[in-house]
Amino acid sequence: MPALKIRQKISLGLIAIFVLAMVVVYAVVEGKVKADLIAERQSQIDVNQQSLVELLGATLNQVQLMTSSIALAATQLPEDVEMYKQVLPPLIDNHGDSSIAGGGIWPEPNAFTPGVERRSFFWARSGSGLELLEDYNDPNGTGYHNEGWYTVGRNAAINQCAWSEAYTDPVSKVPMVTCTIPIREKGRFSGVATVDMMLDGITDILEQYGEENQGYVFALDAQGQMLSFPKAAASIVNSDDSIVTADELAQQLSWLAPALLAAKQSGAGVIELKHDEILGQSAFVDLIKEPQTGWTIGLVVPKGVMTEVAGSMSLFLMLALGGLLILVSIVALFFFRSLLSRIEHTTGQIQGLVSGNVEQELVIFKQDEIGELRQSVNAYGAKLKSLLASIHQESAKLVDDASQLKTFSNEFLNKANSLSDENHMLAAATEEFGATSADVAMYSNETKETVERIHLDVRASGEEMQGVIQTMRSLAQTMNRAEQNILKLDEDSRKAHGMLSVIRDIAEQTNLLALNAAIEAARAGETGRGFAVVADEVRNLAAKSESSAVEIEQILNRLQEASKESVDSMSTGQAETDKAVNNAESTASHLQDVVNAFSQITDQATQISVAANEQQKVSHDLTEFVSRLQSLTSSNADDSSHLSQMSEEIEAIAKRLNALK
Repeated sequence: MPALKIRQKISLGLIAIFVLAMVVVYAVVEGKVKADLIAERQSQIDVNQQSLVELLGATLNQVQLMTSSIALAATQLPEDVEMYKQVLPPLIDNHGDSSIAGGGIWPEPNAFTPGVERRSFFWARSGSGLELLEDYNDPNGTGYHNEGWYTVGRNAAINQCAWSEAYTDPVSKVPMVTCTIPIREKGRFSGVATVDMMLDGITDILEQYGEENQGYVFALDAQGQMLSFPKAAASIVNSDDSIVTADELAQQLSWLAPALLAAKQSGAGVIELKHDEILGQSAFVDLIKEPQTGWTIGLVVPKGVMTEVAGSMSLFLMLALGGLLILVSIVALFFFRSLLSRIEHTTGQIQGLVSGNVEQELVIFKQDEIGELRQSVNAYGAKLKSLLASIHQESAKLVDDASQLKTFSNEFLNKANSLSDENHMLAAATEEFGATSADVAMYSNETKETVERIHLDVRASGEEMQGVIQTMRSLAQTMNRAEQNILKLDEDSRKAHGMLSVIRDIAEQTNLLALNAAIEAARAGETGRGFAVVADEVRNLAAKSESSAVEIEQILNRLQEASKESVDSMSTGQAETDKAVNNAESTASHLQDVVNAFSQITDQATQISVAANEQQKVSHDLTEFVSRLQSLTSSNADDSSHLSQMSEEIEAIAKRLNALK
């Protein structure tokens, strides 16, 4: 699988950061923000519930105040029936308040009229207004003194309602409750004042409050009887005109049973309903108790209302933070692309140096880390350019010297071959001279002519030998200069090797700096990831620079080895050349001796017969000398051939060095 490029890693990293950030935001919103918003909404509902309780308390306090006023009037008015009938109705009517079903004064037996046990004053609201009822004064009745709403007043506090349980008015069939306040005269209980309040008014308040909270409200009294419930869902009055209890309603509406049970037991808290049939969805039930009456008020709101704001806020946060992350990712992407572009440009420069393009220089826009890297690359390229120029200049000289050496070695080889041929001819002549030495006396005249001819040939050979000697001396000088040039090339190669050591040190230092940068990026954590990628790339570039330096060092090592071999070969060739010069000089000396000898032979041709034996000896010595000379010339020809091959190798090495641009 091919390795991903840094550009691809950065893109994938930014995408991963974006996805991770969105997941974190979603988790925070769902786990913290939404929960806090729901709690805030619940707090708001609790505040509203408290306001509702205060509103109900104000309504109940109004009834309590009105009942207290009636009780106070009973203690202040004289025991006059007509006076009661004039003063009490306006108090009970309360300016035509329709929620007041009735009210009155209920004296103790014989308290108002001696000898009369039942003397109550009760007015009930009808379609035409308040109407005085005498039903409770019927002697045949059960007597109002035994009613619960009356007996509760015996121990009740003054000016404070003792609320009855909910009940249904037998005439109007309307659910209502009664406020009972005791009447005390001179510290003695003398009866009670009551006001009957219809629950329809309370129900209207609760229904309005439920609509304002997009739900509904129910209420039950301290005895667990229902005071209010949405009429469309269930009736709180049984067929026998009794009030429906919470337990009975729980049997009818089983899905509401947990809330009704909690309302009956604790009267406070929040209950969650998985599904509310009235609202058609899951809901929360917020319970609160009214302190004066002990009533429990339950507000039922859809769960969606509780989470609506949280959902909207979550969506807003996701969109806002998502947009911000996208913007930051785009800015980071452009920044990293610019940085990678500059690094790729620097990489191209280094690759150009590796391929031989040392003329190109990087443009330094800023003096930052990339600028310093480009400056180092430019300095490295300039140094390498200077080094290659020096090598090229010296190799060009070496090519010329090698070409001259090759030409000279070829000429020397040709002359050595020619000398070998002449030596072969000399050997043949010497053998012929030796064969005819016995007949010298007989053929004296022919010997004289032959000796003169040989004299001329030997003189010519001596002159040619002098030319060979001069040529070989020139060859020795040329080889000495070539050796000096090769030594200079070896010295330049060693200098270049030292420069490469400096370059390698720079690459190692760059690698160390990149490693330190990677360590600092790791310490920086997530925010330093992009810088760690850049440090890794810089470390790769340093590795490439070091690798290039190693390759150049290998080339220079091969060049030094070739130079050393060339120096050794040139030294060997020069030694052989010096030896050949010495042999040639010796040969020339002997040839001069031959010339002198033949001169004497020519002068003493007439004495050949006398000196035949001496001539025979001289002929033998001459044959051996020519044999040695032939051996020397053959060796000289072989050395010339080897020298020619060496000159070709030096020329090839010089051309390869000259090709390093």
